[in-house]
Amino acid sequence: MKTDASTLVSAIKTSRYDLAANGNLFQEIKAFVSLNFISFDVVHCPRACNKVADALAMHGSKMVLAPQAVWSGLAPTFAQGLVAADYGWRGD
Repeated sequence: MKTDASTLVSAIKTSRYDLAANGNLFQEIKAFVSLNFISFDVVHCPRACNKVADALAMHGSKMVLAPQAVWSGLAPTFAQGLVAADYGWRGD
């Protein structure tokens, strides 16, 4: 799993935040992944490297009338440039 929240990475990889206000949630996440996955890792990914996900999340946060969206085929118009740039950056 990738996240731009470095504190979340630390909370899931260590016990440092187990006694924090949301510590029970972090403990539940760790228990869930250990029971349901053979292998699991969480890594920090700077927001600059996550522009497509950020754009999709922003779009979803503004969806009031339709709580979900599905795009078949191409990426949605508002994200196509970001997807193309991300694809080119990776060199795939």
